[in-house]
Amino acid sequence: MGSLTTNLTLTSAADNITSDALNITINKILTTVNPVNSISRTEVSNVGDKPIIGAGGTDTIYMYVKNLDEANDLDLKDAAGTIWGKLSPGEATLFAVYSAAGFHLRANLAPVIAEYGFWYKS
Repeated sequence: MGSLTTNLTLTSAADNITSDALNITINKILTTVNPVNSISRTEVSNVGDKPIIGAGGTDTIYMYVKNLDEANDLDLKDAAGTIWGKLSPGEATLFAVYSAAGFHLRANLAPVIAEYGFWYKS
């Protein structure tokens, strides 16, 4: 068994984002079990999906993805092809995926390099 330590901090002065100053900090330790996929890089096409996690099972999987491209977006999709998220150039995210839905990547206009890793929730 392993663990992931997550830290999320959101701050903003009172401006056009919110009428009040924003200051939120969340810390959480996520426990994990095998299998894991440590941080990897892969080329993602804009022609077809890049399967990362096939659809099946009932596991919760913690997924990290970063778009390393400088110009093109990266679509986050389930195995059925539904786009549910998008990373602009340089953006990264950490989220939980339900294994039955699967997880795929697809570049928007041209191929991109994506960095990713995943860990099964214990």
